[in-house]
Amino acid sequence: MFTKLSLTRIAAMLDHRRMSKAQQSIGGTDPSAFLTTGEFARRVHVSTATVKKLCDGGQLAHVVLSRRGDRRIPASELDRLLAEADGKRLGQR
Repeated sequence: MFTKLSLTRIAAMLDHRRMSKAQQSIGGTDPSAFLTTGEFARRVHVSTATVKKLCDGGQLAHVVLSRRGDRRIPASELDRLLAEADGKRLGQR
């Protein structure tokens, strides 16, 4: 007998599987170690379009989870970007 699952539940299950594969490919194990483009944008005070351009331009490591283009960015990229910005402010390169 089949159990009815909502499309939302099925999508969540697929995203979880994709996220697990993404974590393995990047080396992470904790789902909270990844940020959505919106979360990343809010933390660095830029638009989500800017974050997507950085991802597409290869300046941010990311994983695409679906055909729709959902991206997840490792939290370590936020740390790297902030450290890089601090170095530029201090005159280091």
